Amino acid sequence: MIGIRVDVNKHIATGHIMRTIAIAEHIVRKGGDCIFISSDGDCATYLEKKGFKYVVLNSDWDKKEEELGKLIAVLEEYKITTLLIDSYQVTERYFEILSRKTNIYYFDELYIKGYNKCVGLINGLLLPPDYKEYAGKVFKGPQYVPLRAEFFNAPKKKIRDKANSILLTSGGGDEFHFLRTLLEEFLEDNRFLDFSVNIAVGKYYPIQDIEEFVDNPRVFLYVNTNKMMELIVDSDIAITAGGMTIYEVCSCGTPGIVFSMADNQIEQCRAFDCLGLIKYAGDIRENVKEVVSNILAGIDEMKDAKMRKDISEKMQKCIDGRGAERIADILMGRN
Repeated sequence: MIGIRVDVNKHIATGHIMRTIAIAEHIVRKGGDCIFISSDGDCATYLEKKGFKYVVLNSDWDKKEEELGKLIAVLEEYKITTLLIDSYQVTERYFEILSRKTNIYYFDELYIKGYNKCVGLINGLLLPPDYKEYAGKVFKGPQYVPLRAEFFNAPKKKIRDKANSILLTSGGGDEFHFLRTLLEEFLEDNRFLDFSVNIAVGKYYPIQDIEEFVDNPRVFLYVNTNKMMELIVDSDIAITAGGMTIYEVCSCGTPGIVFSMADNQIEQCRAFDCLGLIKYAGDIRENVKEVVSNILAGIDEMKDAKMRKDISEKMQKCIDGRGAERIADILMGRN
């Protein structure tokens, strides 16, 4: 049995639960069995509709060491021989104790260290560290980014001669209310009067922020949608926060602009920009007006069809959308 330790709540982006579900789907498809383990019942919304088994620890999501007794009991009850951990709240002691009970694979994106007791590390970021000090197995690079099943082998992007639609998304939430600020500026900008706007937000997004725009015939709102790939593919330009969505956008070949809203997003946003894959507009926590201005200038620049075509081709060469399947093979011992 393969265990997947992951949380989702208003503090933790939905990308974590979504990518582990993608891995679990491949495990099941390949004849394996898995179970999710989470701090609280917020995971149920995502797992029940997919038919996955799960255990709720009723623990504090950001105090991982306090859950060790309960988690070890679950490992023993379900005979979990391999555990995938997707959490930034881990500690060296947490790994140490769990490693006595099962084989641990860990998603490392913050270069936390203290993971020497893990059997393997997975880092699907564009420019991961070298891990020279780590003796275990390392699976790194964009070929290991676990996108949702719908992004598996996405079709080649069709670039329209005239761009007239954008996608706006900030991930699961938006504590800085940035989408509202950007949307106000965009809708009033004379350069984009013929553009429509698809807004995709998660269940924790403060919908009241943008309720007043829903009646605008140019605005289309999607809450916790299961058609994210369709929205990305159908949009000419994607505007997104840093995170897993950047990789989804790349797999679909939709040219875009990224902004950061958390420390762990900055380095990767810069990496995508440096490689010419997606423009980085800046960190909204530092200068919102400047980020908005950069985004609007970037959209205007991307009206050029040849530019969008060149960027699109480069994006899809970098991200093939098969990372979740590769990770499933690793967890099942097939790598």
